[in-house]
Amino acid sequence: MPVGDDLRSRGVMSDICCPRCKEEETTTHLLFSCPFAKDVWIA
Repeated sequence: MPVGDDLRSRGVMSDICCPRCKEEETTTHLLFSCPFAKDVWIA
């Protein structure tokens, strides 16, 4: 899954912030830690 930290390590992009909450975008963040993701899992 192309998330911010993976894309940065490949030189594709430099901004790795989550577009929804502005924290560092990692796979764990995207699926579990982001407040938006938590709301999705609850629904």
